Amino acid sequence: MKIAVTKKIVVISLLLFVMLSGASIGAYYLYIKPVQAEHEQAKQSLQAERQLLEQTKKRVEELRVNPTVSSAVLQYKVPIQPLTEQIVLFIEKAEVMSRSKVKSITFEEGIEGIENAKKVTLDVKVSFETYEKMQYFLELLQNQKRIIHVDALAFSWKDEMEQPLQERRGQVEGANVEKKTESTYSVKISAFYAADLQGLEDGLPKVDIPKGSKKTNPLTVQ
Repeated sequence: MKIAVTKKIVVISLLLFVMLSGASIGAYYLYIKPVQAEHEQAKQSLQAERQLLEQTKKRVEELRVNPTVSSAVLQYKVPIQPLTEQIVLFIEKAEVMSRSKVKSITFEEGIEGIENAKKVTLDVKVSFETYEKMQYFLELLQNQKRIIHVDALAFSWKDEMEQPLQERRGQVEGANVEKKTESTYSVKISAFYAADLQGLEDGLPKVDIPKGSKKTNPLTVQ
C-alpha cells in the first residue's frame, strides 16, 4: 500500500514538474523573449540614429574646415540649402519603384537641427498593399546619396471589420471579384543642410525636375 502511494506521489511530482517547466518555457517565449527582442531592436535603432547623427556632424564639419576641395562631393550628403525639391524627387522615385501611392506631402524648412546645421522635415502619407512595398519604399529613401533620416512612422490599417457591410457582402457573394485593400502610413523624414556656409553655391547638387508631368502636386507648406 505504501509502495502504491509512493508511486502516486512520484508520478504527481513528475507531472507537476513537467507542467511547471512547460509553463516556464511558455512564459519565456510568450512574454520574456518578445520583450528582449524589442529591447534589442530599440538598442540597435538608437545606435543607428547616433551613427547617422555623427555622420551628419562630420560632413558639416568637413564643409566648414575645407570648403573648397570637397564641397561638391560633400553637398550630396549635406547641402548648404534645403533643396526640398530634391527630397520630393527621391520620394516620387521611391513611389514608382515600390509601387506605392503617395497621398500627400507637407514640409517645413529652417528647423534648428544639430550644431551648425538646420533641417527640413517632410511628413509623407503613403498608401500600400503589402508590408514588403512599405519596407522597400523606406529603404529607397534611406539609400539616397543625401543623408535622410526616418524620424517617425505611424500606421492606419484597413481591417476587414472596418469595411462597410455592403462591401463585405459583395466580397462574399461575388466570388470572381478580387478586391485589393490598401492601408496607409505616415512617415516623417528629415534631412540636414549647412545654412550658415556661404560662397559654396557652385557645389550645390543640380536638381533636374521632370518637365511636362501631369501628376498633381501633393506638396503643401506648413
